[in-house]
This record gives sequence, C-alpha cells and structure tokens, in this order.
Amino acid sequence: MSNASLTGRSSDGRHRWRAEADYWLNFAGTKTSMWMMAHEVKKDPALLYLNGRPGYSYNSYAEFYDGHEHKLFAFVSDEWNVSDRVWLYGGVRAEFLNVAGQAANDTNPGNARHGGFSFIDPGVAFNDFSDNHFNYSFIVSGRLAVYSGFGLQAELSRASIHSQLFHYGVYPYPSQKPITSTYFRGGIYWRNAWLDLTSQLTYIRQTNAQERPSFSHILIRDAGEFKAGHEQNLTMPTSYDLGTLGWLTDAVLTPAPGLSIHVMFTLRNPQYRNFKVTPVFSDGVREEYDFSGKTITALSKMEFEFEPSYSVDRWRFWLSARYFSRQYINKTNSLYFNPRWETFGGVDYRLNDRIGFALSLVNLLNQKGANGSITSADLVTDASRYRNYVMAGTFIRPFTVELTTRISF
Repeated sequence: MSNASLTGRSSDGRHRWRAEADYWLNFAGTKTSMWMMAHEVKKDPALLYLNGRPGYSYNSYAEFYDGHEHKLFAFVSDEWNVSDRVWLYGGVRAEFLNVAGQAANDTNPGNARHGGFSFIDPGVAFNDFSDNHFNYSFIVSGRLAVYSGFGLQAELSRASIHSQLFHYGVYPYPSQKPITSTYFRGGIYWRNAWLDLTSQLTYIRQTNAQERPSFSHILIRDAGEFKAGHEQNLTMPTSYDLGTLGWLTDAVLTPAPGLSIHVMFTLRNPQYRNFKVTPVFSDGVREEYDFSGKTITALSKMEFEFEPSYSVDRWRFWLSARYFSRQYINKTNSLYFNPRWETFGGVDYRLNDRIGFALSLVNLLNQKGANGSITSADLVTDASRYRNYVMAGTFIRPFTVELTTRISF
C-alpha cells in the first residue's frame, strides 16, 4: 500500500484543498470446504445421521480462488468559503481496478457445485480471469445562511464499485455490473444559544446490490442423497436494488445551565426493488420469488431517541430511551420482531482530572427483544410454524447495574 497527499489553502483563506494518489496491490486466495451436520434440539443433543453418515451436502458450496488486485486511485477535494453566508464543498475520487487470478467458475459446467463435489474431480477445469474496472465517487455539499443561526443545507454523493477478488470464489462468475449508491439529504438548520436543530429529507438508492441469500424447500421426490420430505437449504448469489425516502430531525436543547436534551426522530420506508430470484432445487423444482416492494429486513420504519442529561459541579445525571418500530426478519415480511424500547440511565462523578466514577443502568424497563434474521425463513409466508421458535441470535441485555472507575495517567 502506498499513499501520497498534498494539502493547501489559497492566499485569501477561502479555499482549503486536498489532492491524493494511492496504489494498492493485494495477493489473496481461499480454499473453502463445507460440511453440514444436524443435532437434536435438547439438552446434551445427539448427532443425527443421514443415510448412515453424520452429515450431508459436502462441498455443495465450496469456494476457491487464487489471485491479486491492483488498485490505482486519485482523490481531489476543495472546501470553499464563498462568503459569510455561503459554504461549498466538493470532492471526486477515480479508481482503476484490475482483478486477476484463477478460479473454478461457470465458464466450465463441470465446476458446478453439488453434494460430494471436489476440486480434483475429473470434470473440474480451473479458469483464468482478468477483469478491468473503473470505479468512481463524488460528493457535493453546500450551506446557505439565510440569517444568523438559520439556513439551508444539502449534500449529494454517488459511488460505484465493481466485484472484488473474493467474489470469484463461487461457481457463478461475478457480476460485471457496478454496485452504484446514491445518497441525498437536504433541509434546514437552526442554531442559537439554546437550540441546535437539523431537519432534512433523505434519499438513498443502491443498484445491483449483491447478496447470497439462503432458500429452503421441502423436496417432493428423492434427489441424490436426500429423500422426499427433506428440507433442503440452497444458497445462491443474486443481485437487486434497494432504496428509501426518509425524514430525519436531530436536535440538542439546552433550556437551562447544565441541562441538555438530545432528541432524534427518523421516519423512512426502506424497500427492496427489482429483487426477483429463481432457485432450482435438487428435485428439479424451480420456484420464482419477487421481493420487490418488501421492507428491508432488520430496519425499522420509525426510530426515536430521547436523551436528557444534567450536569452540576462534578456530577452528571443522564437517561437514554430509544424506540424501534417493527423490524422484519425475512424477505417475505411474514415474520417480524415487535416494536421495542431500549432504555439506559446513569450517574457520573468526577473526583478530579484523573479519577472518575460511573453508575450505569442498562434496560431500565427490563424489556425483552431481539434483532437479526432467519435466513432459512426467507421464503416463509405462513408464520405459524415459527411461533415459540427457539433460536440463537442477538438479544437485548437484561436489566444490568454497572459500576465503573476510570483512572487516567
């Protein structure tokens, strides 16, 4: 990795600019095998056997690549104080990317992964690859002071990136289309002695996003090592678009000396777009699914934060409450986590410049909740089978009291 940068400012102090050039060279590879095993769901679970073997789907998703990446990119930006009322900023980044090496992609049908697959099978033929891409990004932002403390502000950014080296390890040849992200926000700001407020509309759009979702299917006929009635999980690369239009308001109020109240409100509608997949399972069943218009998993449409704090002498008392509306677990939106509050509080005491103490309370309301996803349930439309379903995941911490001592040297 190498980097060279140059910064400066104009003689009148209105421009602050930066120019940068970088060159990166990365060598990497992977040889990944897989083996799925099943266990009983009870205390001291026993290993379950399929057709007399303690596992299945050996190497059905094996990965291999051995290659390198060249990256040569440049960046130029300028911050311009046009006047006492107008501020502008702009930046552009351009990148040349070369990805080359050896893999086992679908340029040869014999490379198709399946249960029992091995890279030393007679039909496997490694293919060389070398792809050149141009990636770019830019940002433009500005602020207009209408009168003292009040004004308008906006920002527009866009970036594109192509498949990287690690995308070549699977059977399907990586998409050569760029992943393009567009972000815009614009609104007002208002700042005075007791208020610092920003309220703005936001728009986010990403095209050709790449994912490897897992789909499940009950086999209707025997297929290789699996019998009819077996639930097969199939992982396949796919691409789609996503986007959201939202409104964000963030404010810090200081109505009295020592008292600070932070409030943030977010309203949005994150959705999948152009998201159609057609998995083909081992029994030959071909299914089609369209998630376009569905809400993106693990994202709330509404979030709210309320964080007051009060400082007096060496003491600080604070509370924090965060609300998250319904979050969907799967792409069909048939499973979801209920809305929840996350609450915190505490007291900080500073003995002197070097020693401080803190009492923190986590989950004051002792609420229960979780987040995340169940990838094997992405195609589920009937949620009844998942009621009272026990699973591992990420959960809200229970009510907790913490005592902390900080000593600075």
